[in-house]
Amino acid sequence: MLIVLIILFFYYLFIAYFLYFLISVVSLGDIFYSKMAKINFFLVNDDDKGRRLDNFLFSKFKKTLPKSKIYSSIRKAKIKVNQKKSKPDYKLASGDRISYPEFTIKAKLSESPNLEHHMEIIKKSIIYDSDRFVVINKPLIIQFMVDLD
Repeated sequence: MLIVLIILFFYYLFIAYFLYFLISVVSLGDIFYSKMAKINFFLVNDDDKGRRLDNFLFSKFKKTLPKSKIYSSIRKAKIKVNQKKSKPDYKLASGDRISYPEFTIKAKLSESPNLEHHMEIIKKSIIYDSDRFVVINKPLIIQFMVDLD
């Protein structure tokens, strides 16, 4: 009986040390996040040396990503410099690696600059229209979601 208790004690001790090691070496949040999104990166060259992180990202994403999204991604450590959380005012050094997730942008249709052009394309792609449903010939790469509420 004593031998069984000793074996169980060391078994649980081993599991506790293993879990402690796993948590201390690898951040579980990074594992789950990296499985959900593809991680891309920029390498900082000599031309961008000394620039602030936020200004560098503004120039890279131009108008495709709002500033608020960039700031929140830096704050939540989704955007990292050399695999470490950084602040927006971090000064970049040559050779720094800036990792960022693949962002998905959901723009409102009313904010689209070419609204009439998009409406024309949609009207041309309608194959069948009835009171109950509409059949649209859409390219495979375009995502489509309907809110049923």
